[in-house]
Amino acid sequence: MKSCIFCSIVKGDTPAYKVYEDKFSMAILDINPFSEGHCLIISKRHVCAGGTS
Repeated sequence: MKSCIFCSIVKGDTPAYKVYEDKFSMAILDINPFSEGHCLIISKRHVCAGGTS
């Protein structure tokens, strides 16, 4: 598997401004927001584009 920026954020290897976090997901501020307050909600479990882990 190639390096996944979202997995790196979840592990804490890549800095991100966390807005929310629970057991299954994390919400972070986008580094290039479409509008003020634009957030990304990511799963803490890696998911490939095809839907397989």
